Amino acid sequence: MKRIRSFQSLIGFFIQNEKYSFPVRCEGYPYSEWLNIYFQAALAESAELSRIWKDPLVPQTEKDQLVSEATEYYFITILLMHFNSIIFEKIHATTLQRDDIPEILKTNRFLELFSRPREERAMFSNVEISKELSTQFSSHEPNEDFAFFEEFRINLPKRSRFFRKNNWLILDTPLFKLQFHASYDGHAIGLPIDFARYYLGFKKNTARRVNAVIKTRIKFRALFYPRSWHYFNNLFNGIEFTEECFSEFHFFKKINWDQIYTQSRVIENILQTHFPDCKFKESVGPKLYLHNTIL
Repeated sequence: MKRIRSFQSLIGFFIQNEKYSFPVRCEGYPYSEWLNIYFQAALAESAELSRIWKDPLVPQTEKDQLVSEATEYYFITILLMHFNSIIFEKIHATTLQRDDIPEILKTNRFLELFSRPREERAMFSNVEISKELSTQFSSHEPNEDFAFFEEFRINLPKRSRFFRKNNWLILDTPLFKLQFHASYDGHAIGLPIDFARYYLGFKKNTARRVNAVIKTRIKFRALFYPRSWHYFNNLFNGIEFTEECFSEFHFFKKINWDQIYTQSRVIENILQTHFPDCKFKESVGPKLYLHNTIL
């Protein structure tokens, strides 16, 4: 019997605006919302990451690598941690934690920073730390620098390995093999006309393309594993959820952009006709957005 395989090639995006040093948050687009949070938190806490991102003398390739690592971290959190919702039988289960993946920590600075114990981080020194919280911000005050903590803990079948090979992150278990790769090379992407103007309130912006690939292979032995199809259903649901959170196509479909664009043009024409002195004012937008973010 042939092994079951799947392959997803995804395209996401983020927007840069001259007023902001970090990627702009797009309402309703989870990837951009979390990318915005990741960069705000990382640049506030890490002087080295802030220098790389903001210093004009740092080669662009180093800045691009930060976007790739942040995207990779996003995939780790929503795809791999999705396994925590799957209940494996105790005799067949194991848990991967931060100390189990030293090589990956060395190659993903966002994972290394955000999963680092709060007791070791200065920005959490005045924060009440609860061991029951797997995710925590050091501040919830608008327009204030903040740090971000997210525990790395994944429930998996026994004898599972999580490692990196040739720029791919690989989760190899007795039941399946999952590989994913995120890349960003600074290329622009063409978004629907006037999207930033009507949806974000920006006159000038640059949209950047981010690529990701997910490969999955179900192993033959898994067909004989108790409740295997229950696990695989959760696995593919997680992949589908990841695609919906990251994909440019899914985002514009979800917000029904064609309708938004038509309505925006109609409203603009009405204003220009009846209120000719009405001027377009560029949005300044909130710096910090921690509440009601969709994961």
